[in-house]
Amino acid sequence: MTRRRGKSQPYRAAAGTSLSLSSPSLPFLLSTTTISRAPQQTMSLDHLILLSPPGELSKTVEYLKPWFTIVEGGTHADGLTANSLIPLVSGTYVELIHFVSPPSLDSSHWWGKKAPGHIDWALLGDLTQLQLDSFNKVVSAGGQSEDLAFDEGVKGGRKRPDGADVKWVVTFPGKGQGRGGVPFFCADLTPRELRVPALPSPHPSKTISVSHITLLTTSANYKPLKAYLEALQGSALSSTSTSTTFPLSSPNPLPSGTPQAEIHLRVPQSKDEVAYLSKRGTHALYELGFYTERDGGKEGLEIEGGTGSRFVFRRV
Repeated sequence: MTRRRGKSQPYRAAAGTSLSLSSPSLPFLLSTTTISRAPQQTMSLDHLILLSPPGELSKTVEYLKPWFTIVEGGTHADGLTANSLIPLVSGTYVELIHFVSPPSLDSSHWWGKKAPGHIDWALLGDLTQLQLDSFNKVVSAGGQSEDLAFDEGVKGGRKRPDGADVKWVVTFPGKGQGRGGVPFFCADLTPRELRVPALPSPHPSKTISVSHITLLTTSANYKPLKAYLEALQGSALSSTSTSTTFPLSSPNPLPSGTPQAEIHLRVPQSKDEVAYLSKRGTHALYELGFYTERDGGKEGLEIEGGTGSRFVFRRV
């Protein structure tokens, strides 16, 4: 994905459109033009983003190869970042991204000041102006800052290794929530299969789909973030005073017997989680879980490193 840039053309959809990666030891528009495309579901988990240290994407790829089949993605339109992808049969993918060169200390890039590890996540689709207005009214009625409202969509793109141009529009949450606590939206302006390649061969870990994503937040921010996600996602599956579970669908049908993904929002439960969150603000994407096949899949395996970002595997 690319960052929002001052020179980018804002885009508004037509109504009705619907590991330690830092450790050397772990190589681990407002436009009147209507763009024609098929409607896309807005609550499907599109992709998640794992940031490598600058210039070290290849190390991350090598570190993860024992568990995942990884496809080269390409260089983004701004030339600052490049990626590789972990495609899943569910249609969701994990984006492994790095800055080609270290970003400047005053970088305005969305992820320029992020620590390596899990940094962001996206839902599939775009928000129509009606949806934007409706959501932003909910935020306002709840007494929340207008900074939490979603901005208008911005176009982005990248060039694949085969020369194909991939184009999309992304809708980011207001800067009041930072990045990673709430998702952004991604909708394709070119065929989605250009952006999201098919899985060329089974993953060594027999991974099928995402089982859950875990978001950590402070006790003080728990209720506001829960209300924010409820306004966006709808009713929770379960909720307590310190944790809430939300449902997520997938872009593609899942194999029979494979549950849908979930969002687990909660306050830290251990000293390690408190330390992880303290380095990342009031909320952070902490853990990414995967469902694996009954036969030959990994179960209970955890991949983590100095950043504390985790991958876990569960058998279906």
